[in-house]
Amino acid sequence: MKNSLNTRVIAGKTTGFVIGLIGFFAIPMVMPEATLMLQFGFLFWYTMMGAMIGFLGVMDSHPWFHFRMNAWFRGIFFGGFMNLALALIAYDTLEALFATASMFTGMSPFWLVLEGAIVGLIIDLIATKKGGEGPRTVIDQESIA
Repeated sequence: MKNSLNTRVIAGKTTGFVIGLIGFFAIPMVMPEATLMLQFGFLFWYTMMGAMIGFLGVMDSHPWFHFRMNAWFRGIFFGGFMNLALALIAYDTLEALFATASMFTGMSPFWLVLEGAIVGLIIDLIATKKGGEGPRTVIDQESIA
């Protein structure tokens, strides 16, 4: 395996796109009132989440607190954080949609944070497996040798 930031980002975006595509087709089944704009929003959201988690793989330790950030930690933290931002931004819309879906009745849009943590974990594990992690992903391996 060659460590590469490009490979990480491509793997992250591809994984995010696939997860977003699953959501694109699943949303109308569970939320009949969902609009096409919402479906595309989720597709692009998870594609961007994959790209961000791919880029963040360069950091394998926290810059201030100096603890190791494994793929599982990065993925869970940043995936959950991004979906927290989504839940805060679109809370009213998501709450109304959750109320119309019988399987989500009574659920808070903040459940998206848990879902984002799981998706982020999947994305980071795949990106790390394909492209490596840490600063060595941006250093030209041939110039070192």
